[in-house]
This record gives sequence, structure tokens and C-alpha cells, in this order.
Amino acid sequence: MSNTTVSGAASTLDGDDLSVSDFADHVQMLTDRINDLEAAVTEKDEHIADLRVDLERKDARITELEERVANQRTKQTRQRPIG
Repeated sequence: MSNTTVSGAASTLDGDDLSVSDFADHVQMLTDRINDLEAAVTEKDEHIADLRVDLERKDARITELEERVANQRTKQTRQRPIG
């Protein structure tokens, strides 16, 4: 009996009379699928790394803008006349 995985690959082979060639083909199909999934994971990991770099840049920009606003408020407070 064959169990189909979420990825669509059969996890077992059907039939009692299994040839070495069929088994080899099945192993190759599973190996190819594993390689495809590993490549997809690598691609997603690279994308995540890019997003983290982008987030760090944006966080730095936010900090810079917050400091600028704080400095402007300090200047405005100092420039107000007392009394």
C-alpha cells in the first residue's frame, strides 16, 4: 500500500513483487524530492536573512529619527522664554 505524503511523494511502494529497478527509481525520486525541499529551505533562509538586514536598517533609521525629534524638543524647550 502506498502512503502519499503532503509533498506528493509516495512513502512506500505497492506490490509484493518489487524489482530492484523499481526500488532504485523510487529511492531516486525520494532523493530528488529531498534535494528540492532542501533547496527551497536554503532559499527561504536566504530571504529571511535579507529581511533581517532590512529590519535592522529600518530599526536604526527609526532610532535616528526618534533621537532627532527628542533633540528638537529639547531645543524648543530651551528656547522658550521663562516666565
